[in-house]
Amino acid sequence: MVHAQDSPTHTTVPHFSSSAVHGFFVPWVNAAFPSSTATGGCGPSCSEASQGACLCDVTIAETAVFTDPAAVPSVTEVLAQLSIASPPLTMYATGHFTTCTTQACRATGEVVVHLRAGNQGFTKETVFQVQVNGAAVYLKNVASTVSVDGKQFRNPPHFMPFHRPTNSPSFSHDAHHETEALLNHLFTHENTAPHTAHLLIQRLVTSNPSPRYVETVAEAFRTGSYGGRQYSGRYGDLAATVVAILMDREARSEVLDLDPTHGRLREPILKVLHFMRALEFTPVEDKEIELINMNDRVGQMYAQSPTVFNFYLPDYQPAGRVAQAGLVAPEAQLGTAPYLVGFLNGMASLVDHGLNPCYNGFGTMHGKPGISCTQAYRFADGHLAFRPSSNASADVVDELAMLLVGRPLTASTTHLLRTEFEGAVQPVQEMGPETRFMAPGCYVKAPTGCTPTNQRRRVNTMETVAWRRDTNG
Repeated sequence: MVHAQDSPTHTTVPHFSSSAVHGFFVPWVNAAFPSSTATGGCGPSCSEASQGACLCDVTIAETAVFTDPAAVPSVTEVLAQLSIASPPLTMYATGHFTTCTTQACRATGEVVVHLRAGNQGFTKETVFQVQVNGAAVYLKNVASTVSVDGKQFRNPPHFMPFHRPTNSPSFSHDAHHETEALLNHLFTHENTAPHTAHLLIQRLVTSNPSPRYVETVAEAFRTGSYGGRQYSGRYGDLAATVVAILMDREARSEVLDLDPTHGRLREPILKVLHFMRALEFTPVEDKEIELINMNDRVGQMYAQSPTVFNFYLPDYQPAGRVAQAGLVAPEAQLGTAPYLVGFLNGMASLVDHGLNPCYNGFGTMHGKPGISCTQAYRFADGHLAFRPSSNASADVVDELAMLLVGRPLTASTTHLLRTEFEGAVQPVQEMGPETRFMAPGCYVKAPTGCTPTNQRRRVNTMETVAWRRDTNG
C-alpha cells in the first residue's frame, strides 16, 4: 500500500497527487497513530494538504522477524508474525535455497526452514514452510514497516503496481498472481471447511445439522479421509466429504425420522423431476424433455439462478414455529402462494394431459403450431406410464407413497388416501382402477384463484397422492 516513488511517472498519477485523499484502515503498532497538534495543525514531519488532510513523509523499513537460528519458531508463531508470502520454492532454480538441517530446525517437525544459498543464519531472505489445512504455505521472514510522524504500522502486501502503464505484460501477470493468491487464501481459510460442510449437509440431508455433524464432515473435507479410510488424503476432498455426510448417524438413524426438526424441504424443480421419474414419464418418439418458464411457475430451474447466491438463502427462516425455534428452512423461501399454485397446476396438467403448456403445464408447443389445447393429450411431448401393480387401495397407496415420499405414510394419512381412493373408483368401475372422482370442493386450475364446484370430477388416482403431504415426508 505504501512504497517509494521509484519512477518519475509516479508524480503524474492522479491518486499520488497532494490533493488526493484516500482512506484505508491499517494496524497501527500499539494503537498509536499520528494526530493533529494542540493548535490543530499537522505533526512536525507533515504539512497541510487539501480537505484538511496532512501530507506526511514516510519511511519504509524491511527487517527480519526471526533472527536466532537456535530458536526456530512454532507454526503458531510463524502464522501470527509473518504475513508476506513467498512463491513455492520449486519456482526457483536448483540450489537457490537449501533446507536447514541443524538440530534446532529438525526438532520442530512442523516448520521447515529454507535458507538462501550462502546464508548461514536467519535473514530477510529466509523462507518458512508450514502446513495450513493440508496445503504447504511459504512465508518470507520479513516485516515491512511504515513509519509516519514517529508512529508505525505493518505495510500490507500487494501485487498490483499503483502506477501506469496498465497494458504492460507484467501488469496482467500481477493481476493473475493477486487473484490466485486471494483464491488460495479463501480456499484454505479456517472457516471454509465448516461452511462448506454445513451447506452440503443442508442440500443433502437436513437443514439444521448439529455442530458435531458439521465438525465431522469438515474434518473429512480437511483431511481427505473418513471412517478410517483415506480417499485422496488431501485438503478439500469432496469424495470424503460426501461419504461423511451420507454415512453419518444423523443421516441414517431412523429415530430422527420422528424428530419434526430433522430433514429438509425438497426443492421445487427436484420434486417435479422426481415425480416424472417415479411415475415413469415416457417421452414421445424419444424427444428430449423441455421444461419452460419454470422460474416463473415454481420459482426454480436448473442453470437459471437469478443471482450467484442461489434461489434461496441458506439461513432463511419462515415466520412461525420454525423461526421461533431458532431453526432454518432454506427451501421454504420458494414456498410462496404463486409458486405453490404454479406447482400444483403444472403437476395436475402433467397427470391429466401429459407434458405440454396447456392448462398451465410445464411443457412447450415448439414445433406444433396451430395445435389446440383440446388436443393437448394427443400432442403432448410425453406421458406418465406408471400403472399400480395391484388394484387394492392399500397396495396402491403404499406403492405410490414409497415412490413419491420414500417411506410409509402415517396411519392417519394412509387412511385418508385409501378412503379417497375407494370412494373415487367405485362409481366409475368401467373407467379402470387408475381413475377417480374428486370429492366436491375447490379445484385450482387458474392462477387467479380456484373454481368451486359441486360436481365430481374425473381425474387420475396418482393426483390424490401427489397433492397430499405426509406429516413426516
